[in-house]
Amino acid sequence: MTQLMNEQPEQELDWTHLPADCDVQSLWVALHDGEIISCKSNLIDRTVTFECSIEHLLDEGSDVKFILQLDKVASARATVWIRWPGEFKVPEGVSCEEQGRLIEDYHKKWREESIGWHEFEASFVTDQLRITDAELARRNEQIALKIGGVFEGEKFDELYCTIVLIGSGIRASRSDNQTFDFESLLDLGRWYWDSFGEDKTDEAE
Repeated sequence: MTQLMNEQPEQELDWTHLPADCDVQSLWVALHDGEIISCKSNLIDRTVTFECSIEHLLDEGSDVKFILQLDKVASARATVWIRWPGEFKVPEGVSCEEQGRLIEDYHKKWREESIGWHEFEASFVTDQLRITDAELARRNEQIALKIGGVFEGEKFDELYCTIVLIGSGIRASRSDNQTFDFESLLDLGRWYWDSFGEDKTDEAE
């Protein structure tokens, strides 16, 4: 029993120290500007499931949600950037360059703080996370998912949040139960941005 309690799960993959042989894939094409509206863990099944609203990937008026599920989750972490509580304002009449420098200096005073995963999940009762960036790293049988975005609602007032999960599989589905998988989600994102580019070309002509 003592031996079992002292054993630690093998953690070969960590986003902070990714091995050089990792295959890192941007998920921006599909998830950018989407919103995570719920997050639920199942400790027995070792899964974490995100329910996402990605309106630009759907026909206008559709209320279909996209479901992302990570399997065999071994690590789940969330952090938020807390504003520096001191007074800050940009003086009138400063140049754009000086304004940018002042804002950058202000942001350097913010502090990254971890939040408990149960607290993170419970926050979606009143808040949602607008996704600004997302990446997936793969190595052998392991994956690392990193999502960054802006948490906003009653609990968080537009604070940047980073989510990192380590697992062994990722799946995607739709709330309307259409045949769908993770590659379908990426293909749908590529199709949208290709179509968006074509529309811009037509407007220019």
